[in-house]
Amino acid sequence: MLLLRAACSRCGEVTLPVKEISLHVSEEDPVSFYSFHCPKCGHFEGGEADSLFVYLLLSSGVKPGIRNIPAEVFERREGTPLKPDDLLDFHLLLKKRNWFRQLRDLLPGEHS
Repeated sequence: MLLLRAACSRCGEVTLPVKEISLHVSEEDPVSFYSFHCPKCGHFEGGEADSLFVYLLLSSGVKPGIRNIPAEVFERREGTPLKPDDLLDFHLLLKKRNWFRQLRDLLPGEHS
């Protein structure tokens, strides 16, 4: 079994089997990610993997997982970020019978 050396932010350099490393490659996004759990302390580690690092992991036998990033991730965000109270208000609104009408009435423009 092939072993690879990796760095844990808590333990320093560790050695782990290839099968313990996850590689997440995107079909659309040029950025890929790797991750593993430290064999000493169990801490989750990971980060971005450039094309050379991806090549090295693949050539070492790491099996990639393909991830498809939803288009919404790349959309421009406007307005203030949601707060926990906003989510609670939304949850309570969804319990009401006419929740859809109330949401629609919040939008600008005419509603039929």
